[in-house]
Amino acid sequence: MKTGVKYILLGAAVAAVTAGTLHFVNQKNEKTEVPVPQTITTGSPQEKPAVTTGLEAVNITQQAYEVYRPDGLDFAFVIADLHVKGNEAINIPLSHFTTSEGIELDQVDSYVQALENSRYYLGKKNVWYSLVSEKNETDVNIFIPVKDTNAKEITLKWDFGTDNSADFDLTKNLNDISELYYASQDVISDGKTYQMKVSNAFEITGDTLLDQNDNEYIVPSTARVFLFKVDAVSLWGDTVTVESASFESDSFSGQADGSIHSLKYENMISKPITDSQSGYLFFVTLDPDHDLKLGNGLLHLELAGQDTPIDINVSLQ
Repeated sequence: MKTGVKYILLGAAVAAVTAGTLHFVNQKNEKTEVPVPQTITTGSPQEKPAVTTGLEAVNITQQAYEVYRPDGLDFAFVIADLHVKGNEAINIPLSHFTTSEGIELDQVDSYVQALENSRYYLGKKNVWYSLVSEKNETDVNIFIPVKDTNAKEITLKWDFGTDNSADFDLTKNLNDISELYYASQDVISDGKTYQMKVSNAFEITGDTLLDQNDNEYIVPSTARVFLFKVDAVSLWGDTVTVESASFESDSFSGQADGSIHSLKYENMISKPITDSQSGYLFFVTLDPDHDLKLGNGLLHLELAGQDTPIDINVSLQ
């Protein structure tokens, strides 16, 4: 989610120190859709800036927001695009921000979990959980839960500055919750430590496979081998690991084999990532009549330290 220089959390956090009071300008905007990145960041991880102490020097303006009222959940929510500007890198926790319903924005795990249990991912909209950037100006999308599903307005407040509140009209900018499903080639992120992209599957049946000791791995003559490419980046040097992966479709279900690789393709399972790396998920399935139906399915990724698997709509090609 970064653009330009190496680690600007693209559309993610930002800001810096300028002279003046932090202002959240609740102005009318023509733009209603929050920005999302199309590519993951590249380059080496950067050192996270120290927590900002001179909050009076930061300026924030509201640029756009989207409203969601999902069926089957007991809350609504807003994704707001904020523009943060200062004169040096900053790090502002969302504990400074509270809604008019008393929700502190650093205490939203239960809401995020409820969404992910239904396969809705805020990472699809490039949501971040702190304002962090090595640059002095950027945009960041934040998540604002709304407990009252019939509310027509929600106010966001913060504990510094003079103009310290902003109102969101919940009758406008309504969006379809299905926009929060992940699909192949989407930028996937936890809004804290990593970004990732997963391709649709491609077939390498007939290629020589190797085991963990680099000996040839023999597969049955009736087997077919599919790979998903995974590009991943650790934003601040945290370790990111894909512990396991599985795939399910109308044609077959299977677990990724973490014990094999090839001369051309490196296996991604259990590979610790602390920078920017690519790897592959290997799926071997028997298809004696060679009549496996290619098409759409669901890829499940289990990441170390993550409570909920990531589900991604993908296809076999």
